[in-house]
Amino acid sequence: MAWTTRSTRTVYENRWIHVREDEVTGPHGDGIYGVVRMQHPAVFVVALDERERACFVELERYTTGRSLEVPAGGSDGEDRSTPRSASCSRRPGSRHRTGVPSAG
Repeated sequence: MAWTTRSTRTVYENRWIHVREDEVTGPHGDGIYGVVRMQHPAVFVVALDERERACFVELERYTTGRSLEVPAGGSDGEDRSTPRSASCSRRPGSRHRTGVPSAG
C-alpha cells in the first residue's frame, strides 16, 4: 500500500524553517506526521589552522544547552547550483564567529 496524504496544514513558518502537519494513511493505518523543511540550506565550514587543527565554537542553544560545533551559517537562499565551496569563499570570513580569519 502506498502512502496517501489526506490533508496538510502549515503549523509554523519563518524565513529559516517551514513546519507542516500531514494527516496520512500508510501501511499500518492512519497517522499524523510533522514535517520540517529548511527554507535555505546551511553552510558548514571545517576550518583548519596551519597545524591542521579543527576550529570549533562553543555555543549555548535554547533547545540543547552548551555544545561544541563547527562554524555554520545559512546560505541566505543563494542559487543552489552554486558549489558550496564557492558559497563559503564569498563569506566575509569566519572571524565574526570564531575570531579566526579565513584563509580564502
